[in-house]
Amino acid sequence: MYQYTIELYKNHSENNELIKNLTDKRVINGTSRSTVDLLNPVITLSTINVNEFNYCYVKELKRYYYIVKTIIQPKGISVIYLNVDVLMTYAEDIKASKGLITKQRDYNPYYDEFDVESKTMLQRYDFDNVFDDKGDFVLVALRG
Repeated sequence: MYQYTIELYKNHSENNELIKNLTDKRVINGTSRSTVDLLNPVITLSTINVNEFNYCYVKELKRYYYIVKTIIQPKGISVIYLNVDVLMTYAEDIKASKGLITKQRDYNPYYDEFDVESKTMLQRYDFDNVFDDKGDFVLVALRG
């Protein structure tokens, strides 16, 4: 059996937003008798109206999830189908990462929020051996 803690939320943000606007937190503790899929878990809950919630965090799995489907069964049992939210789960890692922006839609050349460095590197190597008719040669040109 696995012990778990689920934090249920109402998500008011779009799926492509990094940090979600979460309200109405409700914490549930429980156990699972079967294995759990890490990316798309299916969790059975009782004695709670899960229709009010569309988002959750599973503490033991250390991941945020969208509630994509809810099935209400007799005797107050609800089965929720979850799908991992990669952006919110790894938000701190994403914010701490650095990258190079090479293309951008709606580019504004006067907007100077990002430090951009562009440089061309050219290295020349002299070839000591002269070409002759003996043997094979491979000529490689990069961006040339």
